[in-house]
Amino acid sequence: MTQEKMTLVRLQEILAAYGAKSDRWPADERAAAVRFLERNRQAQKFIAEAQKLDTSLDKLPEPAPMGAALYARFLRIPKKTDNITFLFQWLLSPKRLIPQAAGLVLAVFLGVMAGLNGALEEDGDLSAYIFGTETRTAADWDLEGVDQ
Repeated sequence: MTQEKMTLVRLQEILAAYGAKSDRWPADERAAAVRFLERNRQAQKFIAEAQKLDTSLDKLPEPAPMGAALYARFLRIPKKTDNITFLFQWLLSPKRLIPQAAGLVLAVFLGVMAGLNGALEEDGDLSAYIFGTETRTAADWDLEGVDQ
């Protein structure tokens, strides 16, 4: 796709992305950008600023190559897995399995204790028992063996 019409905004985008050297610019936009630079004073100011930035960046030292230890750390990063596999690995990890098992045991224990204490009504409504709003009469209490 050849870019026939160059705008100031597009030239700014090119300068920001590729710098002031025209040989780095996209080939299909290069000729239009050069013609635009020849005719537009504002564009010439932008390229002058980009050239200053390029000169400053060229003065910076080359970055140090990646050390062997850092490269080894990158290699140890696990590859991305799908969400279901990750979920099962997360749920079944030893760090989480013990608290989950403890919570399950506690829930079963409390359920058994509630059942043994007669908390389950025939209609299955536990709200009165849970919130303490049930009313009991003296006849409801087993007072066998207690002096009256």
